[in-house]
Amino acid sequence: MNNMNKSTIEYLVAKFNRKIRLSLNRELLKYGLNEANFYYLFVVINNPGINQVQMIKLLDREQSIVTKQISNLVKNGWLEKKKSTTDHRQTELYPTSKTLDSIDDITEITEKVSAEVTSNLSEKESATLQKLLQKVL
Repeated sequence: MNNMNKSTIEYLVAKFNRKIRLSLNRELLKYGLNEANFYYLFVVINNPGINQVQMIKLLDREQSIVTKQISNLVKNGWLEKKKSTTDHRQTELYPTSKTLDSIDDITEITEKVSAEVTSNLSEKESATLQKLLQKVL
């Protein structure tokens, strides 16, 4: 059985992803959020009135995952669902006052985590990493 070479891109990206997720989960715990759902808040704030179909396309996630995360965020008071005024079959998503009141703190957490996981990089290296990740995604 072959062991994954610890210098492959797959291994390194998986380790880096895990490091980010653990840090985010630790920091977001006090808000009842986690690495799997906090990003939805940013999407809705930047796209008020977005519907679930649009959210699925934007996030490139499966419908069941998006549905579960949205339901959880609505249940916990982070997002609000409203019937569309133009298409009554659609439900639109909006940030709640809880989200709007907390988003600066959550943004600060994401910036802190980004700085933490790239602390061994120079500013130039960090910018290069970000550009390279954008290029491959």
